[in-house]
Amino acid sequence: MSDDTIHNTDSQDDRPVSVGALVRAAADGELTATDQRRLDELIADDPGLVESMAFESHLREATGRVMGAVAVPAGLADRVRAAVAADDQLEESLETLSEQTKQRSFWTRRSWVGALAAVLVLGVSAALIFQATRVINVPLDANQLVYRQQLAGFLTGQHDQCCEDIRNAASKLTLSDPTAFEREMTSKIGLPVVVPTPVDTESIRFAGGGPCHVPGEGPSGHLLYQADFGPEISVFVKPDRGELPLKPGRTYALNTKECGVPGARILTLVKDGVMYFIVFNEGPGCQRALEMLGISAPTAEF
Repeated sequence: MSDDTIHNTDSQDDRPVSVGALVRAAADGELTATDQRRLDELIADDPGLVESMAFESHLREATGRVMGAVAVPAGLADRVRAAVAADDQLEESLETLSEQTKQRSFWTRRSWVGALAAVLVLGVSAALIFQATRVINVPLDANQLVYRQQLAGFLTGQHDQCCEDIRNAASKLTLSDPTAFEREMTSKIGLPVVVPTPVDTESIRFAGGGPCHVPGEGPSGHLLYQADFGPEISVFVKPDRGELPLKPGRTYALNTKECGVPGARILTLVKDGVMYFIVFNEGPGCQRALEMLGISAPTAEF
């Protein structure tokens, strides 16, 4: 799905709107009549947008279920609302809080946990809290942003083509042995290539590998795994030529939502000078498949 900018022709709102923004607004039920007409036209040209809308809706439902399971102390919501109502100087209060958070004592006492719970009661997204506390954002310059966009489009496109057309995959991924793939790519790249080894080769199978043309410098390859209980998983390899500011030993998540492919997931890691891109579509069983392949959860996003 492209995230190209579209200009709103409504006379009351001439701001540009991206395809991704329209999909998210549709999932939230916040489309204007003009936006709905525009989205209908886009879906006619790209039916895959329907799947992106379904993914966004499922994500919101899952977040709602998680938030619904949080136990909040009795009376907390009333106390929070009363405190907010009594505060007529919001800006002054925020500045005071800012000064408090700079003090070590704020982070060494348990009272801040109650403050965080109060924020959750008032409706702050659980997804944002998770990202803010668990994932570090890696800033990119203009060239790196362009490269990220190229990566997202190429990797998801190649992955989807192979998953949708097995005959096409068989003609491209001609190496049926992962050892042969490692040997060939190590020879081409000039660095040791080691592909993930499934814990259970019966439920997760190597479906083939071969050369491809991942954006960036140097030769590259693509291999595919098929799981009985989850989505197919592609692994792309290429030499690390400094195209992205990634550090060895850490797993990164590529921000596919900003690149216009929110239903896809791309994890990246660097080892011994080789970049690995793990690509799959979000769905049941994906977490289990990653664990069985020995791929750790991301701790940073770019």
